[in-house]
Amino acid sequence: MTAPPLAARLARVKGERLYARDHRARDMGWPDAMLHAVLLRATRVDAPFTGLDLAALRGAPGLWWPPVTAADLARDKVENPSRDKGYIPGVNKRNSFGRMLVPAGERAEMYGQPVALVFFDHVRQVADFVESGLFSSAVGYGAPVPDPGPEPAPYASYHLIRYPGRGTGDDRFSYVLKGDHDPTAIGPDVPPEKRAVNLLALEARRRIERDIARHADAPGARRPEWSCLDLTFHTPSSDPMFMEPEAGIGWWEEVTRTLHLVLATQSPFKDVSNVKALCAAPDGAFKDLKVDLQTCPPGGGFGGRDESSFPLYLALAALYARGRPVRLAYDRFEQFLTGIKRHASVVRNRLFFTASGDLQALQSEITMDGGGEANLTAPVLQLASLQAA
Repeated sequence: MTAPPLAARLARVKGERLYARDHRARDMGWPDAMLHAVLLRATRVDAPFTGLDLAALRGAPGLWWPPVTAADLARDKVENPSRDKGYIPGVNKRNSFGRMLVPAGERAEMYGQPVALVFFDHVRQVADFVESGLFSSAVGYGAPVPDPGPEPAPYASYHLIRYPGRGTGDDRFSYVLKGDHDPTAIGPDVPPEKRAVNLLALEARRRIERDIARHADAPGARRPEWSCLDLTFHTPSSDPMFMEPEAGIGWWEEVTRTLHLVLATQSPFKDVSNVKALCAAPDGAFKDLKVDLQTCPPGGGFGGRDESSFPLYLALAALYARGRPVRLAYDRFEQFLTGIKRHASVVRNRLFFTASGDLQALQSEITMDGGGEANLTAPVLQLASLQAA
């Protein structure tokens, strides 16, 4: 469904439907009676979620009954299989989104974590519902509980060493030659083949450090052979800015057991895999489902839709819309609240060069703040190291 660049430009000029937010069920040839989904979110993390104010919700015009809660997901064996803290290259391929809906009696793991899913017949009813305040006031909480203290922070590290030879293309050690390496992992618990590579990486790093000490940092030297440009850079955490907040439509075609999704994503294969994992229980209500995912142009904000929880919530909305197509569309606030962030970082670069301007060595130390969830921290750190090398 993604249009080629030139065709996309023409579609924009002509005002045609192009982005995920533009599309409706009729555009896809689905049944026309489309619902509009809203996620009710936790506004507190210091007290357990006790349930919804059902009496208040019954008064909301156009709201389909009953709301979808964690009890429905538990009954149907629908749940995110990953409760670990994030993605670790070579160890797991899971996401780090935690529970899909907060169960009654438990605290939310983060501000804005969904506690329930509700549906409306018309988009105007969604706006009225949000403006009424029921969006948050219908979510109940118990008494505050003592803070158990911080959990161990997720941590990832990555090393990338390149020790070139004298000529072009004859590296003595590099990622290209040896693959992943970690000069700090040389203990007896490391597999022998990996330990051998790591020992070579350690030796290459020591050689680089000796070269720098001899040519640039020699004690008492009046004029070192190499000059050093030593700079430290700081970047803040930020939100990738899409031209549109995340949005999409979905339809559960029960006759063929096919879940149809239309959304903007950078990782359609990963999204399909995550949705299937959500419904993978052999005795679950949606086992063996097929996923038909069609992508739209993301509209900027590269990286922000690499691993997002939005496709999972769109899938939930479609599965529980009782056979009707459904639309889920975040507003800008929800996007800031739930979208993944760009990492704050501190980068120290030491660039060594001769008087003639020939580059001799680069030492780059990159520290990133990944927040409370690992998510894409390890891959981003790996990519940053690769670019530095």
